[in-house]
Amino acid sequence: KGATLLAERAAPAEAPVAPPVAAPVHAPRRRPVRPNHAFEEMRRAEAAVAAGDARALETLYRRDVEIVDHQFGITYGYAEIVERVRAIIEDPTESAFAHEPLASLGDSLALCRMRSTASGSTAHGISIGATEVPYLLVIEADEMGSARYIEIFGDDKLADAVVRLYERHAAQQPEGSGRARAAAVAHAAIAVMRPIDLDRMAAAFAPDLRMTDHRVPATWSAESGAELVEHFRRHLDLAPDFAPRIDDVLVLEPRALLARITYVGTARDSGGPFGNQTCVLFVFGDDGRVSQIDCFEAKHAAEALARFDALAERSPETPAEPFDNTASRADRSLFERFNARDWSGIEALAAPDLVFDERRRLLHNTCGREVWLEQFRVLFDVPASRFTTKPLATRGERLALSLHRFEGEVAGGGGPLAIDDHLVLHEVDRHGRIVAIVLFDLEDEDAAYTELDARHDASEAELHPRVTAARMAQPRPYLERDWDAFAATYAPDVVCHDHRLLGWGTLRGVDGWMRTQQALVELAPDTRVRNKHVAAAEHGFLVSALISGTRDGGAFELAFLRVSEIDAAGKLCRLDLYDVGDADAALARFAELAAPAETAPGRFENAASRAWRAVNEAWGARDLECFAAPHAADLRYRDHRRLFQLDLDRAGFLDFTRPLLTMRAGDASLDLVATRGERLALMHSVMTMEDETVGPSTIESLMLIETDEHR
Repeated sequence: KGATLLAERAAPAEAPVAPPVAAPVHAPRRRPVRPNHAFEEMRRAEAAVAAGDARALETLYRRDVEIVDHQFGITYGYAEIVERVRAIIEDPTESAFAHEPLASLGDSLALCRMRSTASGSTAHGISIGATEVPYLLVIEADEMGSARYIEIFGDDKLADAVVRLYERHAAQQPEGSGRARAAAVAHAAIAVMRPIDLDRMAAAFAPDLRMTDHRVPATWSAESGAELVEHFRRHLDLAPDFAPRIDDVLVLEPRALLARITYVGTARDSGGPFGNQTCVLFVFGDDGRVSQIDCFEAKHAAEALARFDALAERSPETPAEPFDNTASRADRSLFERFNARDWSGIEALAAPDLVFDERRRLLHNTCGREVWLEQFRVLFDVPASRFTTKPLATRGERLALSLHRFEGEVAGGGGPLAIDDHLVLHEVDRHGRIVAIVLFDLEDEDAAYTELDARHDASEAELHPRVTAARMAQPRPYLERDWDAFAATYAPDVVCHDHRLLGWGTLRGVDGWMRTQQALVELAPDTRVRNKHVAAAEHGFLVSALISGTRDGGAFELAFLRVSEIDAAGKLCRLDLYDVGDADAALARFAELAAPAETAPGRFENAASRAWRAVNEAWGARDLECFAAPHAADLRYRDHRRLFQLDLDRAGFLDFTRPLLTMRAGDASLDLVATRGERLALMHSVMTMEDETVGPSTIESLMLIETDEHR
């Protein structure tokens, strides 16, 4: 272990000789990476190392974790990774352990650069100075933020890490067109990021691919996939070792990849090395192949990012991040399957109790699943038919409102066919299947939002009744300008933290907040508020709002994000306002309200509760060794339940427990009830197990846990 760590620090990496290039290019600013479960694993790992908390490692990795280290050509598991990180924690020369997020995919996958730095040490009389070991990680984590799979790459293997991220994402998708498309994207990533293979490129490029070279001169532009393959063939003729070197990733999503790439090689005629520094945007089509490429000078990364934003804004298939929800994903998936001619996939997405409600003036119609499928099949069979969808609003997880457009051709060469843009509300069940489709004319936008709110309030009222009541109490008095009633929805000492660039700063007290609202209405009496996205949590709600009206004869719109916290009396006690570009900050604040108090990160968990969670995990895994390890030598187990009445030492407790560990494990839950300091926790436990002779059993109990100074 020590030798391995020493070797990693002392041995310089064998970097390939790079060809001379132009002046250094400043690293472009990448787009913020969306947090997910893998990011939680990174955060927990950094916190454990920073705090020197080796016990935290027991829940940082799953027992079935697999680590593939491409640097050393080895694969190992839980015991080895825990030992390795414990060595870093216990090493006094370690000074930093940080992750730099590069990309995320879905809820569980992320790519990051990890830097492990040491302040310096002396080994065998040889002084080793400060060192840094950067390498790349592809992390897959479960919903608890525990790593289940990690791949480690050298810092110069960014292309391989990106490809692996796409491959793991494809493997996660359910069987069907979505998985096939994700797999095709992974193959396309191989074609554009690894050494050039013309046959692989030909398969990865869509026939109608268009490449636009924004550099001067624009020598790489192409009008088809075949033309671009021929372009690379000519480069290989001029420089047989011509290849891409991936320097950085600026944006990585299921449908697009923007990377800083240096194309290097050696000129065949002169023998001189060369390097072309670029920023390249790859867009993946419905079938997963590369459908569009935009190439920029490396120093024009800002223009490349703006191009990506423009494509993302007008692309109907792009997820409505950061407020994408289950319903909007179902809406998008429905038309991905339609456009890919996957009828069985469409049928699988429609719930058995689906209700279709057509409310457009000329097409009133209400029907069930089978009749809707018959009607939808008519559009499906239209030649060259295609749907596009643009997300407009979401409510919670199960409701979304979108703008739809249908285009096709009249059979027999009768010309183009189109259905006017219209609004569509989708509602999904807990399995993500569509249970309701409601269509509106564009001019009935108010009716569409009213229906969206009504369905949401009916469902959210059951999940978060206090929060729903507080939110529903506000629209009427605001619309009627009943300021006394509107003020009554806020706590007297409400605090508003305005984080916007041109905001009000911090306002304290309901009077200060009310003055801002009244002033806005005085300036524009027709001011109205529309909530585009709404999400409720345990202690508050998040809205993406749009204020509109007219001032001095001109119309205006003001978009912002608001996170509202509710106190015990059901009043709004704290507001946080953000610009729409600061969605990550708004979501982070909302996450604080979404977590129950007993499990909110860093709030009430303590050493005792964390220790027992590790014991509970070992119990579920039926791992007697790991189950026994956290128990101190002077452990006392006292069971006050009527049928037990036990008082045991450590050996007696383990003997008592051992027969239970032979039973088959079922569901297990562990909730934190109360804490006192760091060493005491009261926990509610429910465990299900099954014996071949007596059948299933459920044990529910309250457990008081106390730890010693070693935790």
